[in-house]
Amino acid sequence: MKTSPITSWEGAEAYFTFGPASMGVFLSLIIGVVILAGLLVRMVRHENESFERAIHLYSEYVTEGKSVHEKDEEAPAVASGVAIQ
Repeated sequence: MKTSPITSWEGAEAYFTFGPASMGVFLSLIIGVVILAGLLVRMVRHENESFERAIHLYSEYVTEGKSVHEKDEEAPAVASGVAIQ
């Protein structure tokens, strides 16, 4: 099975598979750009879903008639198992 176009390695200093302005370089660039774009799109979707979930949870909490200050006043602070009045 002879797949290499090189018959002798004597005198060869380097052998490049992708030269400048070759299809391999452009293909690698396109793949990198597609991966980066996909990452950015997924990141934006995740952030939007997280913010929507947080807004929904906060609106449920507020509509129950509880505020952050009321919750803090109702629950006494506890340090080392002893309630602080």
